[in-house]
Amino acid sequence: DTSVGYLQAFQGNTTAAKNEFEEALGILRQVAPPGHPSALSAMNNLWGVLLQLGRYRESESLERSLLDEKRRVIGSESVPVAITWGNLGTVLAHVGKHDEAEIAFGNAHTLFVKLLGREHIHVANAARNLARIRLLRGDNARAAQWFREAIEVHRKVDGTGANYWFLRG
Repeated sequence: DTSVGYLQAFQGNTTAAKNEFEEALGILRQVAPPGHPSALSAMNNLWGVLLQLGRYRESESLERSLLDEKRRVIGSESVPVAITWGNLGTVLAHVGKHDEAEIAFGNAHTLFVKLLGREHIHVANAARNLARIRLLRGDNARAAQWFREAIEVHRKVDGTGANYWFLRG
């Protein structure tokens, strides 16, 4: 059970949350079959806490393992795998691996479009992540294209262009 970990994380005690998620994951690995949804969830929760703690290398390693496990258990083309690609891109961006981050964000975007269609909030988020990585790489023109895609999706999905005010005008 990861409830205590959630509570610790919610209260801002990320170190205690990390310990709880590690303990839960250890137990689940002993009693649950490989790829069990609870174990995958615990891995994802631990990833998020490690990221918050700035333990990027551990976070990257865990997210790569989670991606491999999800692809093995549920297949390469699924929304959970796309989300994990996006999470991996986030940690890769944090450690300055911008080429790899862009590939991960691109994989997430491609899967979301294929599985959910162009008018879904996950597509907007993936486009925004691609825009941010292009900004980090100094490619403002391509970043603007990705931001515009995100804006269009937001307008169609929720009627806003939220968080993109700097591109208006």
